[in-house]
Amino acid sequence: MVDLGLDFKPPPQRSVRQWEKVRVLYAHGYEYRSCGDGGPGYRPRTLSEVPAFLARQPPRSQGEALLRRIAQRRRGS
Repeated sequence: MVDLGLDFKPPPQRSVRQWEKVRVLYAHGYEYRSCGDGGPGYRPRTLSEVPAFLARQPPRSQGEALLRRIAQRRRGS
């Protein structure tokens, strides 16, 4: 169990895909905390939106930037 922040609204217990979305976002460092500015910002509504969301985010570290370049080369982009 982890503290995802006060802005976290848990999905229904049986909503496996929504919980997987939360897990993936948390694994990439996204929580549901605001800085007093009206909320934690945009979060994908569905699991299928997560890859595009993550791809649009700037790298959080030099290591993540390197991993993205390696993945792009493997895909031939």
